[in-house]
Amino acid sequence: MKKCKKYIYIFISLITVLLTSLVTYFLFSSKKESVNKIELKLEDKKAKWDLFLNYDYVDMLLNLVYKDQKEKQDYIEQQKSISTNKALTELKDYLSYANGVVANYSYDDLFDKNNEPILRKENSKN
Repeated sequence: MKKCKKYIYIFISLITVLLTSLVTYFLFSSKKESVNKIELKLEDKKAKWDLFLNYDYVDMLLNLVYKDQKEKQDYIEQQKSISTNKALTELKDYLSYANGVVANYSYDDLFDKNNEPILRKENSKN
């Protein structure tokens, strides 16, 4: 009976070591995959910007607006650093009130200026 218990202990210890090593292997392999996905997203974003900036009409427009190459490059870097999610949220807010005829002249609540559409607020500041 003692010999049988000894084999059971050895078997259980081998199983725990094997399970521990398998779990750590799978954890590290999934982290590596997620890091690779993030790197691919960054490379994809850079490739899209490079493609966009290589268009002749984009380059012509930037050259018309920015005579100095440093200013042009600063503007491009500024645009690249804009958070896409935040910009899309702001754009959705602006477009929710965007009716070219009505949005600038009227809104639902005439008595409360806080409910005024965003575009009307921005235009009234100017």
